[in-house]
Amino acid sequence: MEMKYFVVEIEVMKDGSIARAISEAKEREQAVSQFHQTLASAVITEDVASVYCEVKDLYGNVVLKELNIKPTPEPEPTTDTTDEVIA
Repeated sequence: MEMKYFVVEIEVMKDGSIARAISEAKEREQAVSQFHQTLASAVITEDVASVYCEVKDLYGNVVLKELNIKPTPEPEPTTDTTDEVIA
């Protein structure tokens, strides 16, 4: 039987929704290339909070995997002037 590879992608969006996809490749190099394209696209997309991607072979062996979680921005500090004493 000819070896096949599968690229599994799970994206968690900032609104909490989840996008998932599985695609097939005949060559390992093609699957690895798709893996990197998938990660790169998710990393630059603002609406994506995290992405998990892996390449598996026909027998379920994980060839490559990565999880990227974007840092959440710190809220801007606010200046509270309610405690100031006016003399």
